Amino acid sequence: MTTKMLRSWYTYSEEKEIDKKEPVETFDWDPLPLCSRQEMKDLCVALDAVEGSRDWLKNVVYKKKGRTFDGEMEDKVSAALPRNGHSGASWSCLLGTYRACLRDWDTFVLRTKRAAARREYLAGVIDRCMNNHLRNLCIEWDREVREAREAKYSAGSSAPLESVSTLEAAMAKVEALDTEIRKRAGEYKVSFRTIPEYKALFQEIEEGLSLLGKEIDHERREEQHREMIGSLEFLYEVPFRWLDTPNGCSLQPGNPNYVPARAIADMENMYPGYTEHLECVKRALAWFASSPEQYGASRESIQKVLDAHGVVAGKII
Repeated sequence: MTTKMLRSWYTYSEEKEIDKKEPVETFDWDPLPLCSRQEMKDLCVALDAVEGSRDWLKNVVYKKKGRTFDGEMEDKVSAALPRNGHSGASWSCLLGTYRACLRDWDTFVLRTKRAAARREYLAGVIDRCMNNHLRNLCIEWDREVREAREAKYSAGSSAPLESVSTLEAAMAKVEALDTEIRKRAGEYKVSFRTIPEYKALFQEIEEGLSLLGKEIDHERREEQHREMIGSLEFLYEVPFRWLDTPNGCSLQPGNPNYVPARAIADMENMYPGYTEHLECVKRALAWFASSPEQYGASRESIQKVLDAHGVVAGKII
């Protein structure tokens, strides 16, 4: 008997109650890990003890450089913790998580529950290829049933022997498919009265897996976009690195001509004038590529090329 489950995402997520709201700043609900629960509870106690700390944490502005959570208030909150065994990174992570709680509790709860339920579901659900195989068996069963009905209509009392044989063959196929579908589904401890019920389940599973696949792809693209912005910000401050080679940079996106339109728009929004800055980089790189003998030149020589093409280093705050 397989340990995989034959259940749709819609059914599974309802069972996990991922849409159920939780009382604000309580941390005893699943699937929050036990270690995280205690850390969040400890921080809650510390925030209770320090007047104004919640407003400070909720409104603190994220810094791209240096420590976001720093200063007198952070020291007071840290000192008020019932227990403290955090490194700088884990402490910042904890504060960042609690900051998200204070800013939008319901969204924090929903995202936490949904992420855990999705992870568990994808790890436990039937393989997508097998699910589609079973669904195709049901589709084939539908087709054979229609053919059997047509054969039965053709095989009347005075029907020729070949029509009767066709009916018998069609009915045998239907029976074989019925047995195969029920046997395979039974391995997942699932049993229905009719084949259309099995087909509906397989279809629902496929739709749920498709939905989750799109979610994961979207999250991956967003993560790639954030990484791209991080790289562009670095190159904005250190444009010298665009000229790692005659063809561009060793960092993503490699060449200024390959910067996605969305990334350019976001950089321009954050750093007005970035688009023109990038055009200057393109011109400098074009000159550099046309003069391969310059590859390996000193940093001072390359900086002169950048200066000559109006490339000015930006400032990331």
